[in-house]
Amino acid sequence: MLQDYIKFITELKDNNNKVWFDNNRDRWDKIRKGWLVVIQDVIHEIAKFDELITFTLPKQCVYRIKRDVRFSNNKNPYKDHISAVFCPQGKKDGCIAYYFEITPFGDLITGGGWYEIDPKRLLAVRNHIAENLDDIEELRGILESKSFSKTYGGISDQYDLKTHPKGFSKESVNLDLLKHRNFIASKRKKLVFKDDADFAKIIAKDLKDIAPFIKFLRKWENIS
Repeated sequence: MLQDYIKFITELKDNNNKVWFDNNRDRWDKIRKGWLVVIQDVIHEIAKFDELITFTLPKQCVYRIKRDVRFSNNKNPYKDHISAVFCPQGKKDGCIAYYFEITPFGDLITGGGWYEIDPKRLLAVRNHIAENLDDIEELRGILESKSFSKTYGGISDQYDLKTHPKGFSKESVNLDLLKHRNFIASKRKKLVFKDDADFAKIIAKDLKDIAPFIKFLRKWENIS
């Protein structure tokens, strides 16, 4: 089914318009139903190392193929990539989650973490970072572990502040962590797989390396 999905978005990339999609809607409906089965297989694999994902429903993990173009310069109505997110309470803004994406160029992106953190919660997390050195020692141990560092390298600095956050000193001990707006990590590689079951195992293998980071971040989720 994943091969069918990849073929579909490859064609959609060159025909990103409502007329083409409407003419292929029956095909899309069939692909989406099959894709939910694949996602269930991925959930099953992730649940082997993170039991909180066990009862996540496939429909909670996938996104609509339609894009929200209201605030975008790109007015293509449909997404040309495949992605899914795995969070115990289902996808929602600010959830701590595992993630994967298949790009239109055949690359696989895997990772996860805490993205789009509410500003009040982010301030509380920053205060916690500044005041709880033992907690930070545990986090750094995870980041420096062989499995995480080899697969992901570290926390992404893509959205970091250029300087120290307001209310914190530029001499802060954990300034590198305080500058994060998100706590996410990801890796990119070429997607090579044999079948849908093989794909689920490939996804789970990479996500297993980020599981300790995800589980650590959950402890911060209710900091206030």
